[in-house]
Amino acid sequence: MIAFTGRLGFKQYVPLKLTKRGIKVWMRADPHNGYVNDLQVYTGKENDVPERGLGERIVKDLTRDIWGQNHHVYCDNYFTSIPLFEELLDNSTYACGTIRANWKGLPPFVVQGKLKKQGDLRQQQKGNLVATAWHDKRTVLLLTTNADPTKNTTVLRKQKDGSVHDVPCPEAIKNYTQNMNGVDRADQLRATYSIARKASKWRKYVFWFLVDVAICSSFILMKEIQNENTSTTSKATFEEECLQVIDFTQLSDSEADTRSLDVNLLDADLIALTCKVCQKQYIGETGDLRRRINNHRSTIKTKKINEPVGEHFNLEGHKWEDMTVVVIDHNPRWTDAQRKSKEKFWMHRLKSFRPNGINKLNDFTRMNVN
Repeated sequence: MIAFTGRLGFKQYVPLKLTKRGIKVWMRADPHNGYVNDLQVYTGKENDVPERGLGERIVKDLTRDIWGQNHHVYCDNYFTSIPLFEELLDNSTYACGTIRANWKGLPPFVVQGKLKKQGDLRQQQKGNLVATAWHDKRTVLLLTTNADPTKNTTVLRKQKDGSVHDVPCPEAIKNYTQNMNGVDRADQLRATYSIARKASKWRKYVFWFLVDVAICSSFILMKEIQNENTSTTSKATFEEECLQVIDFTQLSDSEADTRSLDVNLLDADLIALTCKVCQKQYIGETGDLRRRINNHRSTIKTKKINEPVGEHFNLEGHKWEDMTVVVIDHNPRWTDAQRKSKEKFWMHRLKSFRPNGINKLNDFTRMNVN
């Protein structure tokens, strides 16, 4: 779930989720490391017609490219159904998942049986399809096509007196517990050092989500190499190294508006806007301006201004193309290329305000230049 509380036609509300409101994303992930193999953004019902068998359709969409390769798919009771598992089995794909007791086609012997003792078990098989009812703290219903019903194992359970005992358990239950955490692993990894920021447009939230998924996928692949240099690398270190690889100075003018921000560009700067026509110069700090950009606010308390730069563009013949940007106060360790890159960045960022947001530049005040 991508957290989003703004107005959106296909925004979902799932009260049992940690993130209750937002954009729903279906994912297929590796249970061992959380690598996201495929995903699908849910945009709601089509033509205002409720979609029947949504869970079945989602599973088939996300697994169709691995049919015929004898993969094992694990899902919860929202997706599990007898027709779905039969179709997956016909396409050489095995499945395992919890299932709701009111689903049509389940054997009454399994569903209606009263299991009271921890470890009690009921199973019934039809071909490769096995329905299992196992009692732990409550009765769990499981549907599988990838487990042998004759194989049992044990799990450790703590009793009321504090002792720990072995409880008999079917192999399918243990396999489900071990392999039903791929999406949770992916969400946990993505939540650390996310690039997401506050915005008013839902598209930005989806974009940040996709970038986070790409970063996590790259990090997982690097860890899977398992060499001496990457085995102990943290995700934070990995993201910092990715930033160092990117050469922001090589971006063209058309790319400068949409490029990712270098960490150095997030510092407040003292910059000067100079008009080539009348030589007027306006000095301002980009810290307040940056906060306005990021938070989309037009009212921030600033110092009293004598002549806002916004009024400058009311003069006849004066345009944005006549303005130049110079960074006055900058990091002394920067090279000339880094400083020019920053000046280019702010020039394009300021241009993005026109024409409706010109009053947002009132942090810049006129200054006499000797």
